[in-house]
Amino acid sequence: MKKTTTNLIENLLKAIEKLGINRTTQVLSLATNLFQDKKEMIALIILNTCNAFNINENTLINGRRNIANRTNAIGVSTVLLKKLCNLSQIEISDILKKDPSNINKYLKKYESLDLNFKIDKEIQNKLDIVESETIENYNLIVNNGKTERKT
Repeated sequence: MKKTTTNLIENLLKAIEKLGINRTTQVLSLATNLFQDKKEMIALIILNTCNAFNINENTLINGRRNIANRTNAIGVSTVLLKKLCNLSQIEISDILKKDPSNINKYLKKYESLDLNFKIDKEIQNKLDIVESETIENYNLIVNNGKTERKT
């Protein structure tokens, strides 16, 4: 912990030395805003995915039962977290509380659904709906400057 803190302070001092205090403050503020926007997008993806598959967030993240709606919701949310938030598999695994190797399996399966199969086509339709609703809700939030979620 002490080493991490020291490293942080050293990097901050280097940034101030190169950029100046005002520019460093602007960069940190911008990074904080981007992180907040990403958190909002993550929350919308999870909310809309749960609504589409008729499960709750607790079932999605902490559930242990192997039911189709939960499995498909994990797959859809994994694909959308990667696509819309540009998150790594490790970041996605932390959010969804799943093993990173499982996240890789979900990505491979749900990014290449075979639309000739009825079930895969239904999942793809739900994925498209969740994606469009998430983007629409996010744009409403950003354009209105609100942090309220549309459900």
